[in-house]
Amino acid sequence: MGKRELLVLRHAKAEAAGGSDETRDLTKRGIADCDRIAAWLEAQDLVPDEFLSSTAVRAARTAKRVMKGLRLKTTDLRTDERLYLASMPRILDVLGEISGQRVLLVAHNPGLGELVEHLSGGTPEPPGGEKAFPTAALAWFRLPGDWARLRRGDGELVALIRPKALP
Repeated sequence: MGKRELLVLRHAKAEAAGGSDETRDLTKRGIADCDRIAAWLEAQDLVPDEFLSSTAVRAARTAKRVMKGLRLKTTDLRTDERLYLASMPRILDVLGEISGQRVLLVAHNPGLGELVEHLSGGTPEPPGGEKAFPTAALAWFRLPGDWARLRRGDGELVALIRPKALP
């Protein structure tokens, strides 16, 4: 199998917890950040062939907003309840079942931040006191051919994009 690419996207900014955590929706800033990420992906010609998201409203809406920004059908989004607040090992289990060449994964911290650290083999340095993996942050990895065996340091971190840094 050839190289694969994984786009790890933390869900965009969501409303403060009022009711159920799983039903929290995106804020206006969250929606704007999704649009910035979609525009960046399009400018890099990085259109995923598979979209995978947590079942949480904020994660699925993040994925769908990015898909719309890329003019893709949101019906192609696959949600997986195992990704809701998943640990890094659980995320790796779910990734082991996918088949795409370029996959966009939308889920939650701390699992996603740990996944970025695991794949890159260290903690990517955030600029001036920012969170390492804030809401709507996107990590772009090139990976070896087998989704089922992603060991520490297996990923080449091509870019780490924070929406604040985008126009």
